[in-house]
Amino acid sequence: MSDKTPRLGTSVLGDAELLEKARHSENGRRFTLLYDHGWNSSVVRGVYEKPRHARVALVCHLVWWTRHDTRQARRLFTRSALCPDDRTRYQEYFTTLVQSALRLLGTECYEPNYTSTSPNGI
Repeated sequence: MSDKTPRLGTSVLGDAELLEKARHSENGRRFTLLYDHGWNSSVVRGVYEKPRHARVALVCHLVWWTRHDTRQARRLFTRSALCPDDRTRYQEYFTTLVQSALRLLGTECYEPNYTSTSPNGI
């Protein structure tokens, strides 16, 4: 891998690798609960007031991990436990979720060459 940072909007991870990294990251437990269990998880329902809030949180994770690659984030979201069953409004709904995530994240995203200088990762 080169030392050049990939541009925003370009994912550097395939779907399977991204899910593996996300599940084993510092926020992995939360990601796994959101992605794999969704609103069926009592933990998720205890943290988020509404399903939409949980969906925004998951989309934030996906947008961060995909480096703002919304196509990959959309593809992964459709496979998640939080994707709505009613797909007729899905396209527009996902767009509003991504807009919320982008406002929250700004330019923050996964950096493939990042290494912590602190022994405890902070």
